[in-house]
Amino acid sequence: MLFSPGLYLPLGKKPAVAGGGGATSWNPSDTTANLVLSSSNRVATATGGNQGARSIASVVANQKVYMEYVPTVDSNNQQYGFALATHDLTHILGGDEGTVKSFGVTFGGTYTDAGSVDDGAAMPSYAPGDRVGIAYDDGAKKLWSRVNGGAWSNSGDPAAGTGGRAVSVSGTLFACAWIQFNTEITTARFASTDWVDAAPSGYTQLA
Repeated sequence: MLFSPGLYLPLGKKPAVAGGGGATSWNPSDTTANLVLSSSNRVATATGGNQGARSIASVVANQKVYMEYVPTVDSNNQQYGFALATHDLTHILGGDEGTVKSFGVTFGGTYTDAGSVDDGAAMPSYAPGDRVGIAYDDGAKKLWSRVNGGAWSNSGDPAAGTGGRAVSVSGTLFACAWIQFNTEITTARFASTDWVDAAPSGYTQLA
């Protein structure tokens, strides 16, 4: 389970570079110190606690974006979502950083947005090896999640714009992951050619 954002000490990071174009992978210049990238920078392995990474590509304004994650080693203490370039990657997504800089879901069931929402029904539980789908509508500022192509969280439908969770972060957003514990691993599938499940109608990849 997640703990108070105030417990996470900044470890230092490299700066993010904003922009809509770029490879569909994590940015090797924008991770925490103890996060190892492999497999063309798509697999992230934590070698210490409270690690994070941002994508190279950013969300285009008003884009509807979809992606999948596959946690291969996890104890339900990873988060996936989106963050500004100024978000401290050692902090949980949606944690209190003085201003709103990020949002995300914690698989095992907790959703956070600016440290203000904690909803145990927001995300179905999952097991290592499951596919976790994320859909985000930047125009509507809403986020949805699902497991193995199943029902979307909160009985939502990203294609129709129903359900989902309202978010309050404005600005250029990057896909972002946070891993709480040492040795945990996750694989990002940002490219549409890597997806196993069909994206909602109208949703595209980071590019």
